[in-house]
Amino acid sequence: MGPVHRELRRLELIIKELKISQEHIEKETSQQLPAIKHMTHLYNNIINTSQETNDIDFKNKTIIVVDDGGASGSTIIATTWSVRKNMDPKRPIVALPISPRGTINILKNEDIDLIEVITSLQNGNLRSIEQYYQNFDQITDKQVIDIIQRNLE
Repeated sequence: MGPVHRELRRLELIIKELKISQEHIEKETSQQLPAIKHMTHLYNNIINTSQETNDIDFKNKTIIVVDDGGASGSTIIATTWSVRKNMDPKRPIVALPISPRGTINILKNEDIDLIEVITSLQNGNLRSIEQYYQNFDQITDKQVIDIIQRNLE
């Protein structure tokens, strides 16, 4: 069973355990999907209009995937799976400032070459990633776009 199938199975178990209704899932999906599609289109257009990024060959390169923390590991698993599928790296590496030990153990089973975590907590100690940051303000799409465009110039 591959990483995506394992993650889907894990999500099925969580949905069952939390007794989340199909109606609720459909409602959330209908609300979230348009925003996800918009953001994907927005960011892809910015990146694809840069000649510099179109010339980058990621195949057989080391790619470092960084996240603000690994609570459940689902974002890192999905991102690493996508990187492997679309970029064919030689070596994916995951870097996290904070993650519970249980999540690190899950990630170790995901065919990730190296996982670096600054602080590893006992599972029971993590309520949310943001509790370990002095400032966990969300950034806007415009801020992300500005950062991407500055770095593409």
